[in-house]
Amino acid sequence: MKLCLAVLVLLLGGINVAFAAENAPAPSDTENPDWTGFYVGIYGAYGFADTRSSDNADSEPQDPFPGIHAGYALEVEKIIVGIEGDISLADLDGDTGSGASFVSQDIDNIAAISGRIGLPFDNMLLFVSAGWSWGDSERNTFVSGDREFLNGPTLGGGILYGLGHHLKGRIEYVHIDYGKVTYDIPGSPNVDSNVDVVKVGLDYIF
Repeated sequence: MKLCLAVLVLLLGGINVAFAAENAPAPSDTENPDWTGFYVGIYGAYGFADTRSSDNADSEPQDPFPGIHAGYALEVEKIIVGIEGDISLADLDGDTGSGASFVSQDIDNIAAISGRIGLPFDNMLLFVSAGWSWGDSERNTFVSGDREFLNGPTLGGGILYGLGHHLKGRIEYVHIDYGKVTYDIPGSPNVDSNVDVVKVGLDYIF
C-alpha cells in the first residue's frame, strides 16, 4: 500500500511538472523528443512479491534485477499508443521457517507483453500500461521441491523524460497478479502470488 501511494504521488507530481512545462520556452530541435517509432531499452528494477499459501507458509520474495524491453509507439490525435515486450533476469527470493519447517519461495524470469497509452507534455510523456505477464516459480521444503509456471495480468504506469531527440529516461511501476498455482510437493499447497515492481531505465527511439 505504501508503495502504491508513493507511485501515485510521483505520477501526480509529474502531472504538475508537465503542465508547468507547457508555459516554458519552446525547446530546441535537439531537446524536443520524438515519442514515435521503434525503441529498445534497459532497466534496473526492484521486485516485491507477496505469496499466500494454503499451508500458512507465507513469504515475501524480493530482490533487485536487470531487464530489457522493446516496442513500438505511434502518435494518434496527440495521444501516444504502443505495444511493448520485456524480459528480465528476476530472481526474487523469500524464505520462511527453519529446520524441518523451512520453506523457500522463488519467483524468477519475469516477462510481459503490454499495451501502452500516454499523453506527451513537451519533454515528458505520462503513460499507463496493461498486459499479460509470465514467470517461473520454485517452492522448496526441507525434503522436496517443485517448479511451476506463472502467468497473469499486469497493470502499470510511469513517466518518460526526453534526454535528447532519441534518448529517454524512464521511471515505471507495475503490478502483476499471478493468481494461484498448486505445487507437487507433500501437502499440495496452493500459493497465491502477486508482484510489485519499480523500474528505472533508459530508452532509445530509432
